[in-house]
Amino acid sequence: METPERILAQKLLKTILLIPGLRLITVSMEQDTSSIKVSKKGDVGESKWSKDLLLVLLERGIAQEGSVLIRVVVGEGDALYGLLLGRGGYRALTVNQLGLLFMKTYEKSEGAPIFRQLKV
Repeated sequence: METPERILAQKLLKTILLIPGLRLITVSMEQDTSSIKVSKKGDVGESKWSKDLLLVLLERGIAQEGSVLIRVVVGEGDALYGLLLGRGGYRALTVNQLGLLFMKTYEKSEGAPIFRQLKV
């Protein structure tokens, strides 16, 4: 029997894979940060286990606590999506929240990515 966290992680992964373009997905949790590339064609990672690994990371983040940052290479620069994981679910960061976090981290907007909200 699949857990509710596994079902949510599968739904989230499907949504991420629907984003067009080359994607770099970074999943961060208290003790770990992992990054996996998804090609323009939708191939996940470098090995046959990469998709399963990404699914496990999302599931663990949903069950515990973490965040997901998705950087997408688009024609006019990079687009950035963000999600908070935990408490048995996930929540997409708004464009304003992403912008505020980015500005707090980098303190300048030159070369800033395009902020987008993931519709989940």
